[in-house]
Amino acid sequence: MVCQGTSARDERIRISSFTCLHEIAANYYAKLPPYMPEVFNISVKAINEDSEEVGLQAVEFWSTLCDIELDMVDDEDPAETSHHFIAAVVPHLVPVLLKQLTKQEEGQEQDDTAWNLAMASGTCLGLLARTAEDAIVQHVMPFVTENIGKNTTPEDWRLREAATFAFGSILEGPSPHSLAEIVRQAMGFLLAAMKDPHPYVRDTTAWTIGRVFEFQHDAGNSEVPELITRETLPQVAQVLLGGLGDQVHIAVRVCDAIGRLAEGFTAYAGQSSPLSPFFKEIITNLLNASSRTDPSHTDSTRLQISAFEAINDMVRAASPDTLDTVGQLTPVFLQEIAKTFNMPVSSGEQREKQAELQGQLCGVLQVIMQKLSEVEQYKAAVLQYADQIMESLLRVFSNHTSSVHEEAMLAVGAFTYACGR
Repeated sequence: MVCQGTSARDERIRISSFTCLHEIAANYYAKLPPYMPEVFNISVKAINEDSEEVGLQAVEFWSTLCDIELDMVDDEDPAETSHHFIAAVVPHLVPVLLKQLTKQEEGQEQDDTAWNLAMASGTCLGLLARTAEDAIVQHVMPFVTENIGKNTTPEDWRLREAATFAFGSILEGPSPHSLAEIVRQAMGFLLAAMKDPHPYVRDTTAWTIGRVFEFQHDAGNSEVPELITRETLPQVAQVLLGGLGDQVHIAVRVCDAIGRLAEGFTAYAGQSSPLSPFFKEIITNLLNASSRTDPSHTDSTRLQISAFEAINDMVRAASPDTLDTVGQLTPVFLQEIAKTFNMPVSSGEQREKQAELQGQLCGVLQVIMQKLSEVEQYKAAVLQYADQIMESLLRVFSNHTSSVHEEAMLAVGAFTYACGR
């Protein structure tokens, strides 16, 4: 009856029928095997031919099924048996989802709340990759290879973006070794695509580069093939620094990519790391990005927060030969905290904005002090600003918005440790 409802004349009934299928899958997974061939057929028909609202629910069914099978792996409950529906459906469902990736809406990359068939299909593809792991690669890469550089007509940006989105979506799940050579070859295309004429392609490319660093770059882990070396890092750094000057929503993605790049060097052993020659320049450019204002973009605050988070990641990854630069950041962020007390606070929204910014700045100050405290000789870089640090934090405590107090307290803890008392 529920399956029949997916072909009803009334769109509302079709939507509700797929919603029911989600619940049936979640609650009666063990009973699904006899019905799966029909469910596959009706869901693919809805994705390809029905309205977007119905198609979204059809895609969501497969995302729900992925979540169920992933939970089974995590829980390892002997009472629950996986039927491996996702492994069986990957060769047939992936081409359907890849087709939907090209149905982007112009400008949606600037809206984090945008949700349509292209976004839902990409999300589902990512879940398929986490569930099917290495098996998905052979079904996605031909699409990526064919379309990532396509530039014959003005509308080919859709194919380039879809190919990049597809590639970024499958980076979590398959083993690093199975993707190592593919990623190494793809890096050249991705770095070049940061100059793509279409902002949507640049936005997705920056997101994908961040995903590459997150899942394929870990310089301190011998189990992960080396991706970023002293030879390849100069080009990577140059491209990322250039991206910080792009449109705000793209610069936000670049900040995240820089943070992921830095995280990959956190466990790097030795006095110096490959990141050291670029450390000061990257920090300087992130500080500049944090103070950018863009009249065409209403959410410059998001860029500021993303830049501060990237600075935190850079500081955590700082090798001993860059701690002098880390020490120079203390007065910079004390000054930034001081500026927040001149912000307008006449409305509740303005007070909340002030508290959010103060919390971010206290968080950065905490990370700086923790890093400097790791090496005895650099604790002095904290102690020389002891009075200013405590005065600034006490002023933050006077803010009546309680959300900022936790970050300030953590900063006090880091300061106390650095002082040794």
